[in-house]
Amino acid sequence: MNFMVYNLLQHPEALQKCYAEVDEIIGDKNIELEDIPKLKYIEASIRETLRYLGPIPAIMRRPKETRLLGGKYRVTHDSAILSNLKGLHHDPAVWGPDCNEFRPERFLDGGWEALPANAWKPFGTGVRSCIGRYLAEQEIVLAFAMILQRFVVEQADPNYQLSKSYMLTLRAS
Repeated sequence: MNFMVYNLLQHPEALQKCYAEVDEIIGDKNIELEDIPKLKYIEASIRETLRYLGPIPAIMRRPKETRLLGGKYRVTHDSAILSNLKGLHHDPAVWGPDCNEFRPERFLDGGWEALPANAWKPFGTGVRSCIGRYLAEQEIVLAFAMILQRFVVEQADPNYQLSKSYMLTLRAS
């Protein structure tokens, strides 16, 4: 969630849209389960954060047998194939010329549904993808909505520059 907050603080117009959505859908009442799917802009902000600063840098796969990929690349069963997820998530052919900008709107108004298959993989893919994906997505919508409902989020140090490092996953350093 720290990357999402950072990105939203860098884009105050997007943060204001999150506040407005929380005010409209939840107001002062306690958030309820049926409220979560209505928080579309917050969900889009989460998806955009995972695209823009995804937690895992690559996915590795090994073929079960020797085969040709794309009709011309011979890979053996002991080959390791790495997919660069930052490249995937910043491909201008999929995400447009503003692919290097944080813009949650790209996931709204049918944008999420119109994505090509396998264009968004921040949780990995296949049987080895993150088992907690759906719980994590709901929890972050819930937690972030509750934070916005009760607090004004602001950057303590306006000169702060995000520093990132990878261990197993991306983290702020």
